[in-house]
Amino acid sequence: MYLNDYPFLNIVCWKCYIDDVLLIWNGTESDLNSFHVWLNGVNTNLKFTLTYDTASIPYLGILIKSHEDGFVTDIFHKLTDTNKLLEYSSCHSRSLKDNLPYSQFLRLRRLCSTVDTYRRELTK
Repeated sequence: MYLNDYPFLNIVCWKCYIDDVLLIWNGTESDLNSFHVWLNGVNTNLKFTLTYDTASIPYLGILIKSHEDGFVTDIFHKLTDTNKLLEYSSCHSRSLKDNLPYSQFLRLRRLCSTVDTYRRELTK
């Protein structure tokens, strides 16, 4: 099978990280569902789930949103997220505990593609 064959014609982008795949599709919803069925038939040991939306999609802790200029990114919060960090009284090294706020703010800055979303996340 070659990349210019049927199932691959509508793939604009295919990115993988371990067992997570981000796919940007330029075809119909019906073709996407057919591709999903085909993909699950390639190897019986692998099963792909399909989650899609035309406005936004979560991927690896990031919420990727469609925008008139392309894409913008924001932090994705799972419904079960409690927004808790490590207790300072825990038995972890002081340097680790002291650097947690810095690393969390750095994570926000890296994952939020606009200053507005970064500032909004700072207030949560």
